Amino acid sequence: MTKDYLRRSMSAAVAGLALLVVAAGCGGNDNNSSSSGSSSASSGSTTTTSSSNKATGEPIRVMVSNALTGTSIVFPQNIEAVKATAAWINDNGGINGRPLKVDVCDNQGNANRSAACARQAVANKDVAMVGSFSLFSDQINKVLNQAKIANWGLYPINATDLTLPISFPFEGGPPSIVAEGVLAGQKCNKVATSNPDIPASKFIQGLINAGLASQGKKPVAEVNIPTNVTDFSATAAKLVSSGADCVILGTTGALTNAFVPALKAAGSKQTLIGSAGNSVGNETLKTLGDQLEGAYATGYLPPFEDPSLAEYRTIMNKYADTKKYDMTFEAAMSNYVSTRAFADLLRGIKGDINHDTVLAAASKAKVNGLGIVPNLDFSKEFDVKGMNRLFNRDVYYTTVKDGKIVLAQPKPEDMSKPLGGSPMTVTTGADAGTSTTGTTTTG
Repeated sequence: MTKDYLRRSMSAAVAGLALLVVAAGCGGNDNNSSSSGSSSASSGSTTTTSSSNKATGEPIRVMVSNALTGTSIVFPQNIEAVKATAAWINDNGGINGRPLKVDVCDNQGNANRSAACARQAVANKDVAMVGSFSLFSDQINKVLNQAKIANWGLYPINATDLTLPISFPFEGGPPSIVAEGVLAGQKCNKVATSNPDIPASKFIQGLINAGLASQGKKPVAEVNIPTNVTDFSATAAKLVSSGADCVILGTTGALTNAFVPALKAAGSKQTLIGSAGNSVGNETLKTLGDQLEGAYATGYLPPFEDPSLAEYRTIMNKYADTKKYDMTFEAAMSNYVSTRAFADLLRGIKGDINHDTVLAAASKAKVNGLGIVPNLDFSKEFDVKGMNRLFNRDVYYTTVKDGKIVLAQPKPEDMSKPLGGSPMTVTTGADAGTSTTGTTTTG
């Protein structure tokens, strides 16, 4: 594949990411637009609470917007992470004594409501949006861009998320999907892909193919999985007969739980490679158990039990409703990081804190990723057209070992080269507990 072809595949894939998310559903709660208790973020190392250190000054308002009603695509744990992190920060001094107040807006997974949430943020005089997600983020960004309000820590799935100067994503988007192809190309001789039979899949296939091409490979089979059947035996048989020694699973949640047993019943002994939190995550592992043993996944954060997330677990156990919400969700962990980083950003602003001063500070911010995501420099854009706001291009490889999700290698891989359509040098080996030197491949 040529470099120009790979770049075109990237642009098309970004356009289709929102459609792919529709295939994944999560449980949620009913919580309309509201103002939630004070909340803020800090990079301090203590999780102890002192009543004498509790923030009591004039609140600084931010908004978090996710779908809570009106759609099956709801992520209440994302909001819970922002609120819990903010509550912890407020109990530990807040923003130089001022508490962070989190306004919650249910965008209901539709375009009009998403735009309404953004307009509400303007009316509230929120200094930024923090940790938000919407299938219609373009509508949010149009309003925020006109008002010069930062969209901080959003999950990027639409074109404006990756291009507008008000957008400051910490993770998400194309790198993890590209990494599935990179990892498969690294580990496997022959690779087959399987994606749901939906329009977005052709775009996602382009991302996977770009990753494979960076390792000098192409898929031996591209199989679409029907979403309107319960018998997957014929589809599974195609993958088994392809001769591939690895299968990339583009499935999510419930479809993974239905399809993998059919694949195993067809006699597959192929290595499975998927996405953390979707095809190979804590929820699917609970259902599939040994059927995912030895599978690999790509994602933006280390596993939930990783030592780097010890403070996150402590804070969520105290401030979040962990019985109601799944705080192992990758985007929730990312919102914890972005909320703490946002509090640090506010603490460094001299003079008035408002949407103008926040956007100015964010545009030149150097962010501490807490050892969970890489440190980010928001003053330096990515030099690939259409993805210039893609600041975090690092991807972790994880694997299922002895029934647990663990790191497959100690450090993440930088996907900048395959995202730009270039061959990639493998720096570490994707084997649990080992780190080996790979070889340079030519596309």
